[in-house]
Amino acid sequence: MKRTTLLIFSVFLTSALALCQSAPQQTAKKLTIEGIFAEGGITGRAPETIKWSPDNKKISFVQRDDSGEHGQLWYVDATTGERKVLVSEVKLQALAPPLSKIKDEREKERITRYNVAAYEWAPDSRHLLFNAQGQLWMYDTESGTAVQFTSNPEPSSDPKFSPDGNRVAYVHKHNLYTRPISGKSEKELTKDKDENLLDGEVDWVYAEELGVRSNYFWSPDGKEIAFLQMDETAVPAYPIVDWVSQSGFRLLRSRIFIFRALGGCATGCCGPKCSIVRRIL
Repeated sequence: MKRTTLLIFSVFLTSALALCQSAPQQTAKKLTIEGIFAEGGITGRAPETIKWSPDNKKISFVQRDDSGEHGQLWYVDATTGERKVLVSEVKLQALAPPLSKIKDEREKERITRYNVAAYEWAPDSRHLLFNAQGQLWMYDTESGTAVQFTSNPEPSSDPKFSPDGNRVAYVHKHNLYTRPISGKSEKELTKDKDENLLDGEVDWVYAEELGVRSNYFWSPDGKEIAFLQMDETAVPAYPIVDWVSQSGFRLLRSRIFIFRALGGCATGCCGPKCSIVRRIL
């Protein structure tokens, strides 16, 4: 535990030192509310998706600049403390794009709200699995090449390696699938066509209120998968009216006036309308 704490501390320290050394010397800036809540804050952007490799030889993390637009996947050698780039910025832009590149607002919200991991280590500690906006990519850290693992029109989510590392399971269109890492044909484990049945998938309440991120689990020998099926048939659809767009609904018209509370006839007008000094909106 002590060793782990020291290594994680060294990751933050080396990241901070690297940023300080690479940044040009600047004069002190005035502390502002906008600066405190800006991207990166006043201390710089913290490392993201910190993970141990399964062989316990590396600790990896994504380090982006304060804007979040540029970053690389780094690793620190657990024995020597040496810090190296594992995935370059050019490749990371495609495999784990910054939030500004994600056009789907729901997907952007899901990633930020639930801290969705940018990558997963394979059990062999050589390969990485990236989820690039619903498409899975297998990255070889030794050759530095990436191969697209899924290419379905509908996105895939919650990928997990089998314990032996030979297969990957994932959720696609509310059903569970597996595919060998060789990239051969996927196998559909569940075949429910009802949109109300979620096989191995987490519904909104579980994710939002209970902190549950996954509903299926590999057996230790990698031969079976246990999963929770959720049936939302009895959950009613709640209508949300869009009062802003041009949907045919008439918006409420409001006006704001300044009113002279005591009234008065100083201007020679004593009627009710004379108490209105001016219209604001």
